[in-house]
Amino acid sequence: MEGFITSVTDLFPTVLRKARHREIFLLLFCLTCFFLQLVMVTEGGMYVFQLFDYYACNGTCVFFLCVFEVLAMGWLFGAERMTNVIEDMTGERPSLIFKLCWLYFTPLVTLGSFIYSVVEYQPLTFNRWYVYPDWAYVLGWLLALSSVVLVPGWSLLKLSISSGTLRQRLSLLCHPDDDLPLTRKQIAEREDVISATEMEELITNTK
Repeated sequence: MEGFITSVTDLFPTVLRKARHREIFLLLFCLTCFFLQLVMVTEGGMYVFQLFDYYACNGTCVFFLCVFEVLAMGWLFGAERMTNVIEDMTGERPSLIFKLCWLYFTPLVTLGSFIYSVVEYQPLTFNRWYVYPDWAYVLGWLLALSSVVLVPGWSLLKLSISSGTLRQRLSLLCHPDDDLPLTRKQIAEREDVISATEMEELITNTK
């Protein structure tokens, strides 16, 4: 829940970071979740719960999203940039094994797990004897797609509204924001460059 609230707050900071706005939004969100999930405590609630649990929260959806997350962090944001950020926050540079995990090991493991979960898919049953009707399976896959299609859907939307050629748009969308905060090391390096430039100008002017 905190992850969702933080993400929404980052999307609408001018609204939700005002006094008590975040708390009101959190209250409304909790009340909405409460009323929507009352159906799961009814007589047939376990059937509904298993449908949500098996399709909306299953490993296939999680692995699919994880593949894109680790690729975005390791290859788009950059493992070297992530290493610099962690060093800036903790004062210690992470081990090389972390960079190898971000770049190769974790993407391969999550991709392999996603493919395996798709290949080994079995239709949902309740207590190994009750077979859900066809419309329930359709509803289950719609629940699964509700989270999965957001990644390619948002990518296609940003790709369609960006300007330039297809290659330019892909390059722009696959590049980190240029307005990201500088680390302390980068700030120090920039100050050194500025000081060196000012010193050269001073020497030139004195001559």
